[in-house]
Amino acid sequence: AETHPYLLKNKKITTTDSSLKGVETISFPVHKNGVLSHFSIEHSISHAHDAELIRLVKTGPPWKVLRGNKQRCRVSLSF
Repeated sequence: AETHPYLLKNKKITTTDSSLKGVETISFPVHKNGVLSHFSIEHSISHAHDAELIRLVKTGPPWKVLRGNKQRCRVSLSF
C-alpha cells in the first residue's frame, strides 16, 4: 500500500522524540458517515508519534467506506 501524499507532506514531530525513527502503525474503524473512532496503536515509536499519526488521519482527506456500514483500516507511516 502507498502512503497518501498528505501524510508524507504534513507529518511533523516537534518534541524530543523527533530523533526517534521507525514505522508507526495504527488501525481504526471508518463508519459509513466517514467518522473515525477507536484508534488502536499497533506499532508505536513513542506517544508523540502516536498522537501525530492520529492527528494526520483525523485532519487529512475524508475517508469513505466502500461497502457495508463500517470498515477497519490500517495506516503505517515512516518517521
